[in-house]
Amino acid sequence: RFKEDIKPIGTLADGQIVYSYRYKNNPTPQIGLMAQEVEKLYPEAVFTDPASGFKYVNYALATERASTLGLED
Repeated sequence: RFKEDIKPIGTLADGQIVYSYRYKNNPTPQIGLMAQEVEKLYPEAVFTDPASGFKYVNYALATERASTLGLED
């Protein structure tokens, strides 16, 4: 409901899709994850505002596994 011009632009190491998008009424492009998709893999990484019902991503939690994949010990 907040975003438009949503386009996939890449994938994290754990398979999550990274998107380019714009918030409605704002011409500045952003990049990020979609809360609904993150919630399926990492429900603890998504906060739902009880007043509005909008979902927000905690990027530290949502990308924690992806940041360690492929690293050698």
